[in-house]
Formats: sequence, C-alpha cells, structure tokens
Amino acid sequence: MIRASASGGAARPRFASAPSIDRIGLAASEDCRFVIFRADEQRMTSTLFAGGDWRWRLVTTGGTILAEAAGYPSESTCRLAVSILQKRAATAEVATLG
Repeated sequence: MIRASASGGAARPRFASAPSIDRIGLAASEDCRFVIFRADEQRMTSTLFAGGDWRWRLVTTGGTILAEAAGYPSESTCRLAVSILQKRAATAEVATLG
C-alpha cells in the first residue's frame, strides 16, 4: 500500500498500528504480498533517526498490514529474510514468551 505523494512520486510507507481483529478476520480471505522498501529519515521531537534501513511488510490486497520488520542493512539481506519467511513460516512453531 504505497500512496503517491503530493509531488507525484511514491510516498514511503510508514509503520502502522496493529490492525483490528475485524480487519485480520477479513484479511484471511485476501491475497497477500511482501512489500520491501527503504526507510527515510525520521525526526521525533529533537531526536533524528537516520533511517536508511531496509524494511518489509506483509500486506493484503485490501491494504491491511499483517506483519512488518525493520533494521536490515541492505536490500539483499531484507530480501533474504523474506525468502526464508516464504519457505519456513508455514511450518514454524508458535511460542509465547514470558
């Protein structure tokens, strides 16, 4: 879900809040895709976060963000993580910490 910016280019995705349980339920019937992008600089109050790291999102065709991750130093490392997820997630065990 990449929106066009006012200048005509593609706007960079921003981290989103968790989807509601209703949206997740609807998303179960939608197709999904991974979106890979490079983060821009972000300024929060007086602290500057450099950005520039590579990130991925798992997004439904309806635009619901189901999962996202950040902090990859290169696009190839980010793509490798997505590739591993595509191959291994269906058989991964679910564990609860704490």
